Amino acid sequence: MTEPTPPTPQPVPLPERVQAILDATSGHTAGPWAVGKVRKYSIYAAGQREAVANLNTWPGVDFSGSENAALIAAGPDLRALLAETAAALAAAEAERDALRAALERVEGDLARERSTHSETIDQRDTAQEAADRLAYALFSIDEIGEHSSSNCPWENAAERLEEMAALGGTQ
Repeated sequence: MTEPTPPTPQPVPLPERVQAILDATSGHTAGPWAVGKVRKYSIYAAGQREAVANLNTWPGVDFSGSENAALIAAGPDLRALLAETAAALAAAEAERDALRAALERVEGDLARERSTHSETIDQRDTAQEAADRLAYALFSIDEIGEHSSSNCPWENAAERLEEMAALGGTQ
């Protein structure tokens, strides 16, 4: 017997990952941070947060030559940018949801319009068939002709009836 395949873990949604990073860095002093030595480095094993560094400067120690100095100094700006991006993402998702709702309403309206239009076409076809039966019941095809771009048997039948009425009902 084979063992069932374990379910594939679903990725954590981006807004939750962003919030985890913001939460993890929320207790730190707001910038600008000076380049300094990393005093504490924590890794959360559950994978919810990759790394949290408590960045403080050590008095009298210059780390400006460190290859990580620019990254460390940019921490507050990166956090602010991440927060701004998270807010923009939330706004974009809200707009997407509103647009989806609007699209659903428009699709519903379109379905109703198509149904109504189809009914209108059926009614038109029924009326045309009735008009054809009436016109050809009164007059032969030789007298009023067939439908074409230059001939309308209904108009011809109406004209013939008007002529007959003017003559007192005789042909």
